[in-house]
Amino acid sequence: MQRVSRMLIRTTLAVLVVVTVVSAAFSVWLATWIPTKGKAWLEARLEERLPLDVTIGSLRYSLWRGLVLKEVSAFDETTRTLWLYAPTGSLQLGLWKSLWLRSIAFRLEADLRAPVPTHVVLGGSFHPRSQALQAAIQMSKISVKEMIPELAQRLPDQWTSGDPPWEVRDLKGLFALNNQRAVIERLQGTTFSFPWQLGGTIDALETPRPTADLFLQTRGEVSSVPARLLGAVASWQPAGTVELQLVCRGPVRDWSLVEVMAQAVIRNGAVTVPRWPNRLEQIEARLQYDHLARQLTIASLSAATQGAALSMHGTATLTSPPTVNLTASGQADLALVRSALPEGHAIQQAAGTVQASARIQGRLPDVQWQAEAKLTQASVTMQPLTDPLQHLQGTIRGSNAALTTDDLTFTYKQVPVQVRATMTEWPAAPHIDGELKAQDLTVTLLAVRRPDRLDVEAGSRLVLRGSMVDVRGEISPFETGAVDLILSGTIDPADVDHLPWVNLDQLHDWAIQGDVGFRLRAVGPRNDVTGLTLGGSLRAQGLRIRGVAVQELHLTIQQADRRLVVESSRTVVAGGLVVGEYSLNHAQQPSSFFLKADVTSIDLAQVAASVPAWQNRGVSGAASAHLTLSGEEGHGASVRGEGWINATGERLANLPLLDKVLGGLFGMLGEHLGLSSLRRAEITSIAGQWRLSQQRFVTEDLRLGAMAGTEPIALYVRGSVGLDKTLDLTVEPELSEQLVLESSTTSTLSSTVLQAMGGLERLRRMIGRHHIGGTIDKPDYKFEVSLDQLLNQLLPQLF
Repeated sequence: MQRVSRMLIRTTLAVLVVVTVVSAAFSVWLATWIPTKGKAWLEARLEERLPLDVTIGSLRYSLWRGLVLKEVSAFDETTRTLWLYAPTGSLQLGLWKSLWLRSIAFRLEADLRAPVPTHVVLGGSFHPRSQALQAAIQMSKISVKEMIPELAQRLPDQWTSGDPPWEVRDLKGLFALNNQRAVIERLQGTTFSFPWQLGGTIDALETPRPTADLFLQTRGEVSSVPARLLGAVASWQPAGTVELQLVCRGPVRDWSLVEVMAQAVIRNGAVTVPRWPNRLEQIEARLQYDHLARQLTIASLSAATQGAALSMHGTATLTSPPTVNLTASGQADLALVRSALPEGHAIQQAAGTVQASARIQGRLPDVQWQAEAKLTQASVTMQPLTDPLQHLQGTIRGSNAALTTDDLTFTYKQVPVQVRATMTEWPAAPHIDGELKAQDLTVTLLAVRRPDRLDVEAGSRLVLRGSMVDVRGEISPFETGAVDLILSGTIDPADVDHLPWVNLDQLHDWAIQGDVGFRLRAVGPRNDVTGLTLGGSLRAQGLRIRGVAVQELHLTIQQADRRLVVESSRTVVAGGLVVGEYSLNHAQQPSSFFLKADVTSIDLAQVAASVPAWQNRGVSGAASAHLTLSGEEGHGASVRGEGWINATGERLANLPLLDKVLGGLFGMLGEHLGLSSLRRAEITSIAGQWRLSQQRFVTEDLRLGAMAGTEPIALYVRGSVGLDKTLDLTVEPELSEQLVLESSTTSTLSSTVLQAMGGLERLRRMIGRHHIGGTIDKPDYKFEVSLDQLLNQLLPQLF
């Protein structure tokens, strides 16, 4: 056993000595062969593999460092391009291990200046028999900006321009290489703070059409991507985390045939979309892309903004032109939707919830789309409405063919409203077919929307109970635009009480009964009623106005240059003819008006029978009158006027106003003169002129004719009645001689003295002269001359 141990030790020592001697001899041989013949052999082999002129400045062998290379370059004489330049480098070979491992271990380390400055370390093993290479590589940094121009020109402009430049840091990995295949087991690095890892194979290396099967995955923050790479999206200020997986299969030299499958997962993303008021946040998305099919698939996409939730899925084929098939849905507050609308919209305030969904299909830009928006308890305030639309709810549906709503409801000024509408042939020339119902009012609109106007077509009308108004013409959509409308139809004024949102109490006070037919054309600015040019007419038969029968009504209406003129060419009221004119001039400030009317032979009995206040008064007869009034609208003190009245009949003292002023006159005269017949006197005629000035009606010659039994009486009235109902009248009765002689107060004196001396004429005019003051509601009668005063005036003149 001891002998065996000695032999083993001796043998080992002998082998070591031999190996040492051989190694030393081999090292000496390498040190002499490599700088000359070895260098030339290596240059020749490299030029065989590369179509370039390869030059090695110096090559020497060191026992400890291996092969040491300096000034290594690869030059293309044709293009005058230096493709490789390494000032220094070293190559260590594990030749002794190759004796039993049948492979050559190596480690290459060099400082490169071309094609890109970097420090590279390459280590692995080479199998001479199979020409297979297995290696691990590590580089300090690769910057696209520092590449040689000939290589940079082959890259996209986005890679080679701008700051920061494309760089790969901490590049390292494992790969294997033989004549036909390159296997990248793992190649990893960092670009723009995105760590990435590449793996896969490249086959058919020795053929003109090598193919690749590569897999790339990376993960990072979108905010670290340079703005120039994001393009227009950079202004959206994107944020979030993205995970990208990329698979490439196909020929290396023909990108159009490469099968590229990519998948991106976005988590906690955020963007600021142009014209959208709030930032989209909480973006979660899964996107897939097929390069050969040019198809982008949105497997899922969700986002939130100010409490609104949005989602989308579908596909987009990125051909020319692109094709899409997308479905989107979301829920948002109307206030958010309003803030996203373009400037100039009419919505001032909005609140409530809208749930919307949409589907888009087809080739851009001629896509087919369908959308639906459901409103729930919304509120919208929009111009020119003064109050909001409240409790707004319903569904609006849209497509390329039409926009429709069948169940849209809301309340406006506490009035419930229902809307049904359809819009077709849009956006070129939308045809509108809509209907609005509010209580008893139904509005039907048939129209065509032109670029510069809205054409209201025949069939558009307003229906309110028994009233119907047809509308057609043009309406400008602009705020300062114009209208050209023709309105015609029949109106029952009694229906006005059922008109929503409009208070026409003044018209209601007229108590108009019957149908009025009209036709009116309006041309001009739609927001300036006084600036419109109007032309039309009103016709009616069998009307009643405050109970007064209007057998026939014919009015013409004209307005031009801000002057409105209404003319009555033939109006029959209570059997009498009324003609006249009313004008209102808005061209002056303040506006001025003028009224002229002539009334001929109105039947007072018809008026008395029709007017409740006149009934049971026994008034009868006929009346004619003329009046003119003018002044400034809203300024009572400026009103001026004049006219006359002529009426004959029975019980005219029972007419309103006269009954209050003269109701106690005859009783007072009868008591004053001791004539019981005066208490039963009745006015049978009224005639006189009047004028209006300083808010008072003034008369100088109003004559009231009456009968006291069989004796005639004349009352001469002069003075004024104010618009404030104050009275300042002087009434001078003219009694017949018979009444004066019958008076118990004057009969003795008149029969003996006055009649003989010629004073009876003055006595019968002055004996009842009195003044009426106070107000219409409470008149004050006062005789101007007592009997004693009258005698004192007459007797001195008689003697």
